[in-house]
Amino acid sequence: MIKRNLSVKAIVRSITNEAKQRDKISAIPHPVSKLRLFSFAAEEKETDYERRLRKRRIQIQHFNHEYWSQINTEFNQRKKNYVENELRNCDGDYDSTKTQEELAQFYKRFLDDNHQRYIAYNS
Repeated sequence: MIKRNLSVKAIVRSITNEAKQRDKISAIPHPVSKLRLFSFAAEEKETDYERRLRKRRIQIQHFNHEYWSQINTEFNQRKKNYVENELRNCDGDYDSTKTQEELAQFYKRFLDDNHQRYIAYNS
């Protein structure tokens, strides 16, 4: 039971602590999506609304995980190909100053190429 003299911060902290005890978060980000995945616990006396909310959170987490796994896999593959094919000089070595500048250009191109995907994701 919440006492009337508790501050809003104390109430939020109490609710957050209860949620932390129920829901478990992975301490290590997923190696591909780079997201920290939750394991959402069902409460013993879960209402219909709470059940729908929990299932929606699971769906959203799954969507985000799939989306970022796909983006990151594509990025890593394109970066690997770029480094192997574009950044080596005649001796097979890398010029570190050239590498940083060209990787920045590569990253900008990747962002530009995927601009519409990011807009769709955020809408």
